[in-house]
Amino acid sequence: MGKLSRYMFAIWIAICIPVLQVYAGTQKKIKLISAGSIAFQRYSYAKKGKVLAYGVQDLVRSVPEIKEIADIEIEEFSNIDASLMTPVMMFNLAMEAWKILKDPEISGVIILHGSETLEETAFMLDLLIDSEKPVVITGAQRMGSDPSADAAANLLDAARVAIDAESWGRGVLVVFNGTILSGREATKVSASDIDAFKSPYGPVGKVQSGKVLYLRPKGKRFVIETNDIAKKVYLIKMAAGMDGLFLRVAIEGGADGVVIEGFGAGTLTEDNLRALDSAIEKKVPVVIVSRCASGFVDPEQVALFAGKDLAEKGIIFGGDLTGPKARILLMLVLNRTRSPKEIQDYFNRFYTR
Repeated sequence: MGKLSRYMFAIWIAICIPVLQVYAGTQKKIKLISAGSIAFQRYSYAKKGKVLAYGVQDLVRSVPEIKEIADIEIEEFSNIDASLMTPVMMFNLAMEAWKILKDPEISGVIILHGSETLEETAFMLDLLIDSEKPVVITGAQRMGSDPSADAAANLLDAARVAIDAESWGRGVLVVFNGTILSGREATKVSASDIDAFKSPYGPVGKVQSGKVLYLRPKGKRFVIETNDIAKKVYLIKMAAGMDGLFLRVAIEGGADGVVIEGFGAGTLTEDNLRALDSAIEKKVPVVIVSRCASGFVDPEQVALFAGKDLAEKGIIFGGDLTGPKARILLMLVLNRTRSPKEIQDYFNRFYTR
């Protein structure tokens, strides 16, 4: 076979094999769950704001290449702005995705999600879904009508990740702008850039020229078994000179638990340290994390600053988890135990490593 003939044969294979897979039914079946996205919105000059203009079917039709790599089934979970997503909805989404993954014909799940609360949903799903099959969550930073709309590229990359054999056993994966992040680590770092998500430990992989490339080995996973979540868990962030008003109000208001983003290694202002005594007395679990973008809280350093060992008094330390992630974990754990020691054991197992 001549060089030209071999070249033409290669092109024929590249075009025909995906088509033959479709007709032979050998493509992997992926469930696409839509939980809302800015990709479905456009700007209305009449209403002077964003309006819902598209649906998930429109987005899939805008990515014809996706049919060549996977058999996509669509399910609409919700179609709301991500700012309206609640932890209860995230829990229900996790249960729905897990149920779908139990179907032997389904090879994986892709979830379309608004970017504002995507990191919390990804983290909760990673803690709840006990399946080796890939769960990929993606979305967009641009409206569907924007010339620089990014939803189509992100969806196609998510599909490539979902069908890749190396994606199995990696837990929930966040795919954005050609980058694959651990759902346990991904954090939104930009309100406007399309490269919106990062991890303090770097990406687990990349999607480059249509190929999925993993950069890190699979890590050990832990899953929480629970059928409900605590609803009244509050997040408080330290700022210079801040008094303990918010913490006292949360405790007096019947909080199930509180997460505090402290300075640096986890230190608090003097009045917030005093307010902790009320939480301890009323047996309200309090988790301390750092307000910094990376790094671990240090109970010993906090004890030196506070003049007392807060861990001994029942205060929980959240490792390197961000405030929003620590809140999600506490919401799940409180349905199993309210013991500070047992809650600390959960955090020691589940914080990002």
